[in-house]
Amino acid sequence: MHKSFTVFFFEGEGCPHCAEEKAFLAALKTRYPDLRVLDYEVWSNKENARLLAAMTQALRLQTGGVPVTFVGDKGFFGFSGATKEAISQAIAVCAEQTCPNPLDIMKASSGEAPSLLNDILLPALALAAAVCVTCVIAFITRKT
Repeated sequence: MHKSFTVFFFEGEGCPHCAEEKAFLAALKTRYPDLRVLDYEVWSNKENARLLAAMTQALRLQTGGVPVTFVGDKGFFGFSGATKEAISQAIAVCAEQTCPNPLDIMKASSGEAPSLLNDILLPALALAAAVCVTCVIAFITRKT
């Protein structure tokens, strides 16, 4: 059984190695239907370039160009026969096992504080609602 997972692919518009890898990743999606490839152009999009820098820093890697691909906790730089094989192997592993999302690794390494709404308030409200329902049920069953 294949598991859903995300690959982060950073490229530069007009980069021939990037175009070759992009086609390679598209072909892998037919083999691994649960594979999701997020594509970021970094030469003209500064926000994408900052994301690439943050991801490489989180994984304690350095890059000097594109393409750059993150699969689980692994980073791949450039695109050659050896890189192609290594990316294929990493994707095969992540399709069968749970691999970390590189974005989660980046957030954890940055010490990002939990979101007040999503990580604290909503779970607390859900717990309070469950307690209230339990109390009402206990009250009703005690009365009857």
